[in-house]
Amino acid sequence: MKDLAIAILTFVLVWWVWSWPLSAYGQQHYIDSIEQRLQEMAPDSHRVNALNDLAYYLAGMDAAAAQVRAEEALALAQQLGFVRGTSKAWYMLGYALMQQGRYEEALEAAIRCRDLSAQAGLGYRLPAVWTLIGSIYRQMGRQQEALDAFLSAVELTKEWGDSLDLAYAWINLATTYIDLDQAAQAREILQRAAAIFEAYGMDRSLVETWINLGATDLPAEKKMTVLRRAIRKATELDYPSALSYAWHNLGACLLDSMGQVRPALEAYLKAIDFSRRSQDQYEEATATIDAGHAYAALGMLDSAQWHLERGLELARRLGSRQMEADALEELAALFARKGDYARAYALQEARIRLQDTLFNEQLTEKLAEANARYESEKKEARIAAQQLEIERQRNTRNLVIGLALIALLLTATILQRRYYLQRRMKERAEAEARRKAEQAALLRQLDEQKTAFFSYLAHELRTPLTLMLGPLEEALSLLRQANLERPLRTAMEQANQLLVLVNQILDMVRYDAGMLERQDKTVELDSFFAGLYDSFAAAARKKNIALEWQVAPELKAVFRVDTAKLRHICYNLLSNALKFTPPGGKVRLVARYEDHALHLSVSDTGPGIAPEARERIFERYYQTREGRARGGTGLGLAWTAELTAFLGGRIEVESEPGKGAVFHVRLPLERAGASGKMAGPERTAAEEEPAGHWQPDFVPRVLLVEDNPDMAEYVRRLLDPPMEVHHVFDGDAALQWLERHDPPDLIISDVMMPGMDGFTLRRRLADHHRWRQVPFIFLTASGAERDVLKGFALGVDDYLVKPFHPAELVARVRNAIERGRRRQTFTAAPQQDGDNGRQTLSADETLLRKAEAIVLENLDNPDFGVAQLAEALNYSKRQLSRIINRLTGMTPVEFILEIRLQKAMELLRKGQYATVAEVRYEVGIESASYFTKKFRQRFGIRPSEVRQTS
Repeated sequence: MKDLAIAILTFVLVWWVWSWPLSAYGQQHYIDSIEQRLQEMAPDSHRVNALNDLAYYLAGMDAAAAQVRAEEALALAQQLGFVRGTSKAWYMLGYALMQQGRYEEALEAAIRCRDLSAQAGLGYRLPAVWTLIGSIYRQMGRQQEALDAFLSAVELTKEWGDSLDLAYAWINLATTYIDLDQAAQAREILQRAAAIFEAYGMDRSLVETWINLGATDLPAEKKMTVLRRAIRKATELDYPSALSYAWHNLGACLLDSMGQVRPALEAYLKAIDFSRRSQDQYEEATATIDAGHAYAALGMLDSAQWHLERGLELARRLGSRQMEADALEELAALFARKGDYARAYALQEARIRLQDTLFNEQLTEKLAEANARYESEKKEARIAAQQLEIERQRNTRNLVIGLALIALLLTATILQRRYYLQRRMKERAEAEARRKAEQAALLRQLDEQKTAFFSYLAHELRTPLTLMLGPLEEALSLLRQANLERPLRTAMEQANQLLVLVNQILDMVRYDAGMLERQDKTVELDSFFAGLYDSFAAAARKKNIALEWQVAPELKAVFRVDTAKLRHICYNLLSNALKFTPPGGKVRLVARYEDHALHLSVSDTGPGIAPEARERIFERYYQTREGRARGGTGLGLAWTAELTAFLGGRIEVESEPGKGAVFHVRLPLERAGASGKMAGPERTAAEEEPAGHWQPDFVPRVLLVEDNPDMAEYVRRLLDPPMEVHHVFDGDAALQWLERHDPPDLIISDVMMPGMDGFTLRRRLADHHRWRQVPFIFLTASGAERDVLKGFALGVDDYLVKPFHPAELVARVRNAIERGRRRQTFTAAPQQDGDNGRQTLSADETLLRKAEAIVLENLDNPDFGVAQLAEALNYSKRQLSRIINRLTGMTPVEFILEIRLQKAMELLRKGQYATVAEVRYEVGIESASYFTKKFRQRFGIRPSEVRQTS
């Protein structure tokens, strides 16, 4: 008992010395003191202990120097036969090697310490050794082996019965549970450890516990509270290594739980800074990779590439295979976004090779460990057999059997307890996974309901807008010289601004759903800003506000820019400035191009912004006192900031109360190439040639499917004459009309209707042989890209979004009818057989059917062309060209390509093939770029998008 008490006391004192936090000054003072004493020490066990202590304190400051001292202690201890000193020297050597990232050598030293401590009966050292082994495995990315090691450390610590030691063991175990995504288990033991550290006043250990709690399954708000508390306390303690991990976990919480990418990036950058100060290369590597991920999420691809490549270099230097694989995967995705698919593919191959190597190494190690365990068990069994034989000779067989039974019962009890513990942990993990899945499903359902609501709202707003803008445009064209032009022009401008607001609402919905995309166009920015001035000049004059405009001459060049989103940014800033500027004041816009970026500033002479409000004006729904007084919503500036970040830019504000405000916007911008064309309203056929000038040689019949009577009457008035328009209210009524009449020359349909909607109607028509060839146009308020792609995937000829220009509608209708007539595959009517009265095909129809059959037979032959088709039909190429053009309006090349593309669309919609490439080869087109270009020209959609929408 006395020996046991001495051993326990020694363990507690050693752990207390190793765990007690010293300031940098205190550590250096202690190192200097030991160095001075070593000069006077003889080569005995006291010198071994001093060298081991010196190695420990050097490890946190100079790991290489710590290694040298540990190796010196090891050599002397082995020479003296000093077992305890040898055991501790192996421990310190492993610790120093781990700090240098030499994990394989560190693991070998730690295992030697474990085996020697077990053989020599130094049980008090085993918890710390198992903790060191677990830390090495964790940094090597071998998390399951790290978990086993830390569980062993916890079980051994419980046997000693010291609560403070147990709290330290719990922290290491919790970090591994976090790595293995078992956050619930980590949270429970960390909360218990925090209570112990708080009771003992162990501030540094308490900070580390709070940091690890920030990586568990706590709600996001609680995570933020705990991590910020840890940052404050670590700052007070001047604890850089803890600050690096705290900022890292805060960044992960902001990004993963709250979706705040830019604040997360700032946190990751602070984590990198503190990890460098604490010389923690492992933390620096992980924080650098996560910073690269955040830069990529913000669209700042060059910064993302730099950080990911830096993280990859650090991971390779540390020898952390799993971290290296993560960096390679992120870099592959980044280069794919940049369009460098060759490099992305090479990086993915490197990642796969690395993971295969890692898996094989782990498998080899486990097999070797299992073989060693098997050989050890065989040896132990042989020794036990010899002992049993000796005991049998001494007539003590019954005693041995009894002891063996007791040992077996104890082993079975321990194994059973561990089995139940693991089963309970698995059940908790499964329950937590189910709970998260249910929450995710509920959130998806809420997002879908919100998107559906706003889509319906936009549909209802766009229809009356169409009925306002169309008649206003007509009235303006008739009253150019009358006094009514100005009020009508004002009404039309306001209607257009209302349309801008409606589109802004839809963009916000798409942004929140992660579906917003850039739509860059080529444009002269000085013309863009000139049009913007016209939009606000009247409002400024009405309020007696001076509107100053300064656009730099270099903006007369052609640029690639998303004009819709830039217009939203300018519109919100200028509207805000006019709203808060009193009569007699001034609003000023300055635009210039510098360092590949557009620099905008919008200033006003309003009341300014209070200091406490400047930090929050870019938050959604936040309003200053002045904003609430003017009926603001708190959305305009927030949406402006989100759009600016989406385009890769930044926005800042300068203001003093009583001196107005200045908003600065910087957006990355590149000039268009020499061949870039100007973006703007294209002249349609209807603008070049009025609708009434189209005089077809027949009266086109149009079936209009529209549930709004006013809209239907407006479209009828635009098309009739020269067209004959028949109106029905929904898809069901359209099918009934088609059953009673001959197929029309064109069908125009809304999408969102009561009863059968437009998409369902189009599918029904495509399945019917009488109606599938009738040209079809969607005329709808649903302008979501998803709906447009879905429409073209169903084979429609055009998709027109309300509100529309009247002349544009007439032009698109005329073009659809003319294309439909040119593409009629069989133009000649069936003829009567004179002998038996049976219907037979005309000569032209027979020829076209035969030509189509020949093309289909040779569809997968990329070399099949006009020459081969002419030879099969016994015509010359010139004769075949004249006949095909007369019957279809197409050249033979266009005729063959049309059959190939129609077959490709059919195969893609049926989903018979796993990839687009297989479909392309099936229809005989070898070039991927040519296939995509022609397919998109024909159907208005990429082949890959047909697979996504089918």
